[in-house]
Amino acid sequence: MTRESTDRIPNWFQMGSTQEIFNSILSEYAGRDSLRFLEIGSFCGDSSAWIAENILTGSNSYLDCVDPWLVDVENLIYDWSEIEAEFDKQIEPYKDRINKHKSFSFDYLIKNRETLFDFIYIDGDHSAKAILEDAVLSWSILKINGIMAFDDYEWQHPEGSQYNPKKAIDAFLDIYKEKISVIHVGWQVWIRKTAE
Repeated sequence: MTRESTDRIPNWFQMGSTQEIFNSILSEYAGRDSLRFLEIGSFCGDSSAWIAENILTGSNSYLDCVDPWLVDVENLIYDWSEIEAEFDKQIEPYKDRINKHKSFSFDYLIKNRETLFDFIYIDGDHSAKAILEDAVLSWSILKINGIMAFDDYEWQHPEGSQYNPKKAIDAFLDIYKEKISVIHVGWQVWIRKTAE
């Protein structure tokens, strides 16, 4: 069941074409067994619940959700205990398939290097530095032919363009251009890993 947006807590996953893009690109994984997905930045769990309900329906398939549920520069208006409670509520029907990690992404990615993932979604800290760190640290735990997606490619950071996600994502795409194929570019960027 999809959570509706409210004045206090928007459902960005339902806005624009995000859910449609997820469905289009991730459909190749739907119902397959033994998949492992990683979501960096889960907010209320809108995309998390959708992935569990629609994609990770095969046996032995799991989604790892990483989020500190703490205040950041763009979302000073939110009560993060309320956001985390909403996440917990949304993933309750799928708790056998979703692993919640209350952690900063850098800490999680440094400590968890053994699991390889079929899909990694980067939607955590929206500063250029943090996005680049998340991408580089995630790269080595993404399987060959695995998919990585970045959210908010066109978002404008309130502290200046030097912090924009686009800056980090473009740098990552340029550095890894011989090892990726680009699937989609819009508000989100989706790539496939073609080589180590």
